[in-house]
Amino acid sequence: MKNDTRPRVGIVIQTMNRPDFLIRQLEYFVRMKNPHPIYIGDASNKKNKDKLRPVIEELGGRLNINYIEQPEGYPLFEARLDLYNKVKEEYCVYSGDDDYVIPDSLTKCAEFLQHNPDYSTASGYSIAFRLKENNVYGELVRLSEYPRCNIESSTASKRLIDIMSNFTILGFSVQRTKDRKKAWQYKIKDFTFCNDMFPVMIDAILGKAKLINCISLIRQLDNVKNTPFINRHIFDWVVSDDFNSSYHVCREILANEISKIDKININEANKVVKQAFWSYFGIGLPHEYKKIYDDQPKRGKNGSLWRKIRFRLGQKIPWLKKFYLRIAPVLPIYEKVMQPLSPYYKDFKPVLDSFTGKYRNF
Repeated sequence: MKNDTRPRVGIVIQTMNRPDFLIRQLEYFVRMKNPHPIYIGDASNKKNKDKLRPVIEELGGRLNINYIEQPEGYPLFEARLDLYNKVKEEYCVYSGDDDYVIPDSLTKCAEFLQHNPDYSTASGYSIAFRLKENNVYGELVRLSEYPRCNIESSTASKRLIDIMSNFTILGFSVQRTKDRKKAWQYKIKDFTFCNDMFPVMIDAILGKAKLINCISLIRQLDNVKNTPFINRHIFDWVVSDDFNSSYHVCREILANEISKIDKININEANKVVKQAFWSYFGIGLPHEYKKIYDDQPKRGKNGSLWRKIRFRLGQKIPWLKKFYLRIAPVLPIYEKVMQPLSPYYKDFKPVLDSFTGKYRNF
């Protein structure tokens, strides 16, 4: 588009030995005429780099791709920070190599941040999907909501406690690139701190989080991404050798940031960090204990079964979807995206066509 002055968002994608998933995402970007620059860090082996490289070259005229070949097996922290340091745009977003970010929604999120400097992140609603046998293309077997949230307290202290009381990954939100770099500049020994928890805590401290009324992220579920902690129980994490030293490093960094932003002394800031962690563990540990050791029948099982039946019937008998839409007081976002009359359908349909293999260019 000529004279398009809307903000651009650097799309950061880290990949390793999954070229077909990344190609699927790039095909989608071509179809959507994505205007945002793409930064790909490829830590694959030679065989998979050789498979991806000609596709990158072919798409060079239609997408703004910055392809960075990283050493094979490059550690995640170094690989991600390397990419963020290469982003030239004021705003950036992270996308998994098997995920989809919606170009128009990225623009909306960046425009919101442009006009609201007290916000650190902005995101639309997010949907998770599962394909049969976790393939690149295939039959859709499940849709669910991938949690997003508003965090709008005026102090860094309260925002930190809020996010830890209802833990939500903010890393898939649009964010100012300088803030994203700040969240990833500290190398912490423990993987869970480094990759999951610490960046979220820094994001919340730096500013508010806004949930915008659009769809911005579609995530593919697999056996690993069902949990942000890579299938490790919270209890096992807390008693691990790396937890104690990593906790003290995190606490010092977080307390210093809170003290500076909220203009409170370091002792008060340390108390805030302690309360935030306590909030997280106070919710997470009992929930995990019940899930593992509680012999009572699981609550909500019938409701979950009904959702699965309704989803399958809706795929087979379209008029049932319309009927349910009329009688349901509040339809979950993951069902709204499947309704042609829904405002979210136009953004979800091209993604649906992509992962079900309706269009494939390579």
